[in-house]
Order: sequence, then C-alpha cells, then structure tokens
Amino acid sequence: MEFSVVIPTYNRSEGLAMTLKSLAESRVPADLPWEVIVVDNNSTDPTQLVVESFIYAGHPNFRYLFEPQQGKSFALNAGIAQAKGKLIATTDDDCIVDSQWLTSIWREFDSDPDLAAVGGRVELYNRLDTPMTVRLSKQRMGVFSISFEACSPPIIGCNMAFKREAFNSIGDFDQKLGPGSKHALVSEDMDWIYRACKRAFKVVYSPDLVVYHNHGRRTDSDWEITCRNYARGRGGFYCKHILTGDREILRLAYWEINDLWKKMWREVLVGNFAQKDLSALWNLLLGTIYRLREEIRR
Repeated sequence: MEFSVVIPTYNRSEGLAMTLKSLAESRVPADLPWEVIVVDNNSTDPTQLVVESFIYAGHPNFRYLFEPQQGKSFALNAGIAQAKGKLIATTDDDCIVDSQWLTSIWREFDSDPDLAAVGGRVELYNRLDTPMTVRLSKQRMGVFSISFEACSPPIIGCNMAFKREAFNSIGDFDQKLGPGSKHALVSEDMDWIYRACKRAFKVVYSPDLVVYHNHGRRTDSDWEITCRNYARGRGGFYCKHILTGDREILRLAYWEINDLWKKMWREVLVGNFAQKDLSALWNLLLGTIYRLREEIRR
C-alpha cells in the first residue's frame, strides 16, 4: 500500500459511518493504492458492526483493528504500526473528508520530496454549530518551532498526514496526552507536530486539504469542557518540554500565563468575576501537575 488513513474511534458509530462513507466516495487516482484502518478504542456501541458491514458491502481496502489500551494516542500508534503505507494520514470519527482530500495530500508529498508532514483546513460541517476545533485559514504557510502557537496550532490531528520515515524518526504520539488519556490531557497532535518542527523536519499548512468537523450541535457546556481540556493539555505539553530544558516552550508558557493573569485582574478591577480566565489558569496548573506527577513516577 502507498497510502494509509488511520481513524481512532470511541463510541461514535453513527458519525463514524459518515466518515467512512466520505472516504469511500473520495476521488483517488486509479494507480494510487490506499487503505483505511479504523482503530476501535474499547467502544461499547456498534462500532465494530459498522466497520465490518462497510467492508462486506464492497470496501476491502477498509480494515478494523481493536486497541484495548484506552486513549487516542494508543489507538493512533496501534493503527500506524499496522499501516502499510509510506504516507499516513489521520482524521477523526466525527469528520467528513472532502472528496479531493486524499488526492490533495498525495500531491503535496509528490511535489515536494523534502516535505515530512502536512495539515490543512478544518471547517464546520454544520455552519450553525459552535466554531470550535476548526482551522479556517486559506493561506499556505510553513510551521516552525520558533513561531509555534500552542494556543492555536495551525495543524490539528483530524487533518494531518506524514511520511512513514518521518514518523519513525520523530516517534509515537505521546500516550500521556490525547483524549481518553488518564487525565484527559489533549494536545497529542500539537506535541507531535512540535517535535517534528524541533527536529527541523519540513512541516506545512496547506489550505487545499479540507475536512469538515461534524460536531453535531454543541452547547455552551460542551464549549466549556473543550476549553478546559485544551488548557489542561497545554499545561501537560508545557510541562513535558520545559522539563527537557526547552526555552521556547518556557517562553510560550510564560506569555500565556502572563496574559491570562493580566486579563483576569483587569476584569476583577471593573467588578467582573473573570471566570473564563481563572478557569484557564487553573486548568493549565492542573495539566502541569498531572504531567509532573507522571514524570516523577516514571
């Protein structure tokens, strides 16, 4: 196989069926072999039935894999280990890929032998939904460690691809980060991209790669939970790299905490409670403590 797509999934069988359908309808060159590996991460819903039914319906290039260790990073690493492709793409079980997604990824790598990883646009499937976990820029750009933005990294895991050889060199997704991890410390995708940049691999954001995030109708409560988890994930990410002596990450952490602290006190001085900023600071601290505790145990 020349091209593998890995989809980690957990209890989203209905959304997953739409993801698989969009991949099956992809416009792919006839001479480009490709496969899809769906990694079931302990689902209790009909995930296995959905995938196997899809395979039996005439899609032999789709595969089902079960990963018992809970956490998205475990599922990603298991799927990548089984993948046959020289190129590997990842998307989520609540995404609808554009019909040209696979072809666009292939063209990126085919036209640039130095390219190690690429990511792209993430738009809302339902435009009335709350705009969270999207990337809407239509400007192509390189991604570098010196200008890395932890609060809004340009590439996210539901729309990224990389060379097998680059993955082997950079290493697995961090199993202490990612949805489903012990302390819900997301940011496994950001951490991997940052490590790629730090190793001077060529990483590019391309607006030609498009997927649509099919969140359903998320509420304000969902938004708060997402913000909390991302703050904890950044705390864990900061802690991991600061412990290695990474001054760039120390600078990023300092400026985020400094900005939040100033915003919080500006709100307090005008009589507001500043719940949002206080929550972000608290969850950054929690993520840092969780990661530090794991590192001490290790």
